[in-house]
Amino acid sequence: MTEPTRETTAPAEAADRPTVRTFDVFDTLIARRCHEPWRVFEALGEKAGIADFVDRRRKAEARVAGRPYTLDDVYAELGRDLGLEADVVAAMKALEIELELDTAIPIAQNIAAVRDGDLLVSDMYLPATAIRGLLARAGFSREVGLVVTSAGKHHGWIWPKLKERVTIEEHLGDNAHSDVASPKAHGVPARHTAASAPSPIERILLDRGLRDLALVARETRLATWTTTPGHRLLQLVQAGLNFPLLYLSSIVLARRALALEVPRVLFSARDCNLWIHAFSDILRRTGTQIEPRYLLTSRLARMRASPDYLAYVEDALAPGAVVADICGTGASLARLMPALGREGQEVFFIHKVRPQSAGVAAPPEGACAVTAMITPEMGEFDNRHFEMANYAGHGMVEDVIAFEGGFAPRLAPETRNAATLAAIAEQRDTFMKALEISRRHRLDDAFALDDEAIVATCLELYRQLCGQKKLFDLFAESHVEEDARVMAESRAHGVAL
Repeated sequence: MTEPTRETTAPAEAADRPTVRTFDVFDTLIARRCHEPWRVFEALGEKAGIADFVDRRRKAEARVAGRPYTLDDVYAELGRDLGLEADVVAAMKALEIELELDTAIPIAQNIAAVRDGDLLVSDMYLPATAIRGLLARAGFSREVGLVVTSAGKHHGWIWPKLKERVTIEEHLGDNAHSDVASPKAHGVPARHTAASAPSPIERILLDRGLRDLALVARETRLATWTTTPGHRLLQLVQAGLNFPLLYLSSIVLARRALALEVPRVLFSARDCNLWIHAFSDILRRTGTQIEPRYLLTSRLARMRASPDYLAYVEDALAPGAVVADICGTGASLARLMPALGREGQEVFFIHKVRPQSAGVAAPPEGACAVTAMITPEMGEFDNRHFEMANYAGHGMVEDVIAFEGGFAPRLAPETRNAATLAAIAEQRDTFMKALEISRRHRLDDAFALDDEAIVATCLELYRQLCGQKKLFDLFAESHVEEDARVMAESRAHGVAL
């Protein structure tokens, strides 16, 4: 099948043809935030008040798809089907383009491969001006050519025409036929990308009814990219595992705090430096009046427990609070509470670690009332992966300094090298990117789950997180050194942490 084309000048001699890469556009360089194209039609139908608009829109396109067609042709057919006036049809067509603009997101990994002077080739009904607008909305800024046909790649006729003008080094696209088989049949090297499709981790969320959270993970994954060795793993861990895990855990923690009627939740430094942001977003969404506060603490600070530190913790706990941590045995916290005269202090862990597996003595009975989402009975997990995924950029809290009207942290000297700190910054940036992206989604499906369903999902995500062994390649040296220091100091003080 051929498509009418404008006459061009004679084919260039092979030596004069520039060498370019060619790229598909949709689901290759940009994607839709909502993933499935029909959801754009669904949103349009809701705005237009047409209940069966998705079906009508699809059928209208199918009726014109047997020939070269554009969005104008689709809407002319749709207007006839719905009996709409021309001005209404024009308004709906403009609204579809507007909705496409609203949902356009970058696929950063593939965009990074595009060079100035390359060529984009798209089988699409949208006009070239609209496609360029979508690319710009997604942050694409290369100076490139754009070839738009309704089915030139699918039927293959576009490749010989392009080869008359340029030498194609490689084509990249997501469609197995149009972007791989078709160019290869015409001697064009081609490579397939499945970046836009949900990842296996995102599938876990989808299969558990958490579509919005899966879309947040997907968009974060697509919007981030780096070539720094090891850092892409950190981005993927934050996007697909750590952010969903902390966000879902925040829902359970908020419910627990409400049930206890406490006005404050204390997030333990340093492991909770990211979690407090997810929890704060839960409070914002639900209008819950609980104060989240970052608790300056560490095993060292609790072990030493200076008068200033005891006063600081007493002040933080005074109105009534839950002390939260991503993981731990609770041993050093339980030993601190009697010094404050606080028996039965409420503590919340995502993962309660068995003391023996952490090499510490069991905490004294009754000092803390511990609630944990993932308990030792659920299996053995290496919580170091969780800690590594939640490192903070500041040093360990050794103590606090009391001054008039408040307290200041006394931090240990920073011993981590520049590469380690850069990796930690990458994690934080990606987590905060995910949080920003999450605010464009309702996330009602997450809030609709009961605690049991949330815990089951978090347990699966945690299993996946604990399988990320390559985190040790980036963090093991600093982790082991710091842990050894704490254990040595505890022995010097005669304390079995």
